[in-house]
Amino acid sequence: MASRPELLAQVFGPSTARYQPEVIGPGALGITVRISNAGTRPVAVDRFEMSFETTREGVAFPCREISQGAGKPRDPNVLSPGQSHRFERALHCRMPIPGMYEVRVFVKFLGPSETRDLAGTFRLDLVAGQSRTPHPIPSLPGLHVGMVGKTAVPPMPADAWERGDYSLRVGFINGTGGPVALRAGRLVVDILRDGVSVPCPMELRSQGVEAKAVLNSGEATIVSLPVRCDLGREGTYVLLVRFETANSADTVGQLAVRVTSEPTPAYPYPLCSGDIDLCY
Repeated sequence: MASRPELLAQVFGPSTARYQPEVIGPGALGITVRISNAGTRPVAVDRFEMSFETTREGVAFPCREISQGAGKPRDPNVLSPGQSHRFERALHCRMPIPGMYEVRVFVKFLGPSETRDLAGTFRLDLVAGQSRTPHPIPSLPGLHVGMVGKTAVPPMPADAWERGDYSLRVGFINGTGGPVALRAGRLVVDILRDGVSVPCPMELRSQGVEAKAVLNSGEATIVSLPVRCDLGREGTYVLLVRFETANSADTVGQLAVRVTSEPTPAYPYPLCSGDIDLCY
């Protein structure tokens, strides 16, 4: 390590991860850094912090400034000569598009005055599944679009549906190395049940999308799409979503939603706890 030559660092990270549409990324990933004392004296290693930088095809995606608060009770404060320890932390980086990412791992000790050192780099192949992964928008070069939503919901009264108690989240993501504009338009959802269209007024199944003059490299903007149609009957509904502008209509994706009185699993929306999570 540049600022601590008596310490040696080795990074262990996953080489592949499965893209999870529910969380617009890989979900939680653990990273390990083994720190070894190659010197002749004990070295303080308390208040260990790990941070990251992530790029995909040269495009930087944001990471939480410090992966902290995840220290293990067994983490030592001091390493004796020849002693090693594996520090484990979670990778907190936005990876909203499948593909190959390069992850740079940095470490530091003792607090804000200590220098941050590069511990190592690894490549992570984020592998897409067969459905619901962000894809390019033909009418908006440089932008990817993807959506998430609960796939099982309990029956609700008509006023709850009309109020928008169920909604999808649609993300527009800049996957390029420069700024991209998002044109104004609207999101529209068509609904099928047993292959037959479910009647519903357009105003209850569409949502306007405001124009954004600039989406910076790696940036995403999220739009909530309430489904206000009455889906009170139990059964499986297919939601087909498209993005319309004045002169184009692009497919966003589709989602099968089961309305059931059976117990439904908790849905793993990321927490809106900072500027890294996509706030689904």
